[in-house]
Amino acid sequence: QNLEDMRKIRHDIKNHFACLEVLLREGQQGEALAYFEELRERVLPQTAYIDCGNRTVSAILNLETAKARAQGISLDYRCVVEPSLSVRDSDLCALMTNLIDNALEAMVRQRKTDGAVEVGLRQKGSSLYLCGVNPVDGTLSLEELLSLRTTKEDDALHGYGHKIVEGIAARYDGAVNREVQGGRSIVDVVLDMTCAERGEGR
Repeated sequence: QNLEDMRKIRHDIKNHFACLEVLLREGQQGEALAYFEELRERVLPQTAYIDCGNRTVSAILNLETAKARAQGISLDYRCVVEPSLSVRDSDLCALMTNLIDNALEAMVRQRKTDGAVEVGLRQKGSSLYLCGVNPVDGTLSLEELLSLRTTKEDDALHGYGHKIVEGIAARYDGAVNREVQGGRSIVDVVLDMTCAERGEGR
């Protein structure tokens, strides 16, 4: 979809430039500026593409960024990883999407319009560290936050995202830590990637 949007923009960009040129030549700087601002607000979000050097991680982040944008939520990320990771792609996808989706759902559920979901992914030696952060109601405890009713239509599936994250962490001899601190919900996950190399993570 991103590539299709960029193709459309490239097809139309000459027309936009021509219109801006006419406005500027006629001395209509105000109209040209307004046109430019409208173009920037409409075009830049469509051409934003995340490339962190790892194709799988980049694809996941682009998918989740589109989800967040559709809900009016910002997604900030910091990733330092190699082009190839010793973690099964399906596990990495399930881990990251559930971590981020849980944070997005928490913001929607609590009607949080300020702040952003923050995602961290860092590789250090044979360990992979993931972190998901989202603003929350500071008066709620971790237990209360985890027990809040899901916004999903099928509430029978409530809680499976947390279970999936914990299951993948256990598969890679890792751990999950959750805490609420300073009005933020923080989920840290660490994986031992040598498990995959030994065939245990698969």
